Amino acid sequence: MKRRGFLILIQVLLLIFLVGGVYYLNCDENVFDFTKEEETEEIINNQVRYKVHTGKIEHTYEVDAKVVSEHSDLYMEHITLSNITDVNFELFKKKGDEIEAGEIFYRFKNEDKSVDFQGKITDVIYYVEGNVKYVVIQLLNYDKLYICADVEYNKCKDINYRTKVSVIYEGKEYQTRVLHIGYEITDGKLPIQVSLPDEWLPGVEVKVRFILDVEEAGMYVSKDAVYCYGNDYYVDRLTAEQKIEQIKITIGQEFAIEEDNAKYEYYEVLSGVNVGDILVAEEKDAIEYTVGEE
Repeated sequence: MKRRGFLILIQVLLLIFLVGGVYYLNCDENVFDFTKEEETEEIINNQVRYKVHTGKIEHTYEVDAKVVSEHSDLYMEHITLSNITDVNFELFKKKGDEIEAGEIFYRFKNEDKSVDFQGKITDVIYYVEGNVKYVVIQLLNYDKLYICADVEYNKCKDINYRTKVSVIYEGKEYQTRVLHIGYEITDGKLPIQVSLPDEWLPGVEVKVRFILDVEEAGMYVSKDAVYCYGNDYYVDRLTAEQKIEQIKITIGQEFAIEEDNAKYEYYEVLSGVNVGDILVAEEKDAIEYTVGEE
């Protein structure tokens, strides 16, 4: 009896394995595939295949800029106190320290003192005239600093006080806003002031990026699928008959996306291909694309 029960158990297990194997062979090949639903690239026969995608594309304009450094009288503050003594004056901060708006940083004649702006103590100067002792506290007023960008005049028609703008400094992007749009053109450029998003010193060099408009359903492709001859851009498109045809395209905005320490670069495509088209390129381009570095 025991032997018969053991044989039945073996038969049941074999049946389970058989049914599972048949199901696996006949089910969709992606049942156990947990990769992204829409892959950007696929390698077949030493060729990389890229899809023409559609999605929201921001048309941007990026320009070098810097924190204003001219006209220091606009952003430097001076507090001058006279008849100070070791008893009636005490400074709680030192040269180089930051101060918050409303933060008490010195006491004079039994009164605690502060300022109504974010600042930095750049110098403390003591001097004597006659029998009178003075102190001058020199402060950098961050609230009066701004970033100045010289923008090509033909781009200014797409920039206003509601334009979204960001500042890039040391690889980090900060959201900010337009403060003032100039009116005097110099060398084909117009000065535009944007607010200071952090406590940076005069003369700090940054990049300013303006979002000119947004294409809600724009086409885009990997830059690795595109090549150029002279000033013209081309892609190799795979036809329904699995043949390759060269197509001239018109490109628009260039943009990049960083994900998992990799950089993915794209071209917006204005004409020449359609959403869903398959483009092909040599596999060596795929290696560069995956790494995302030069």
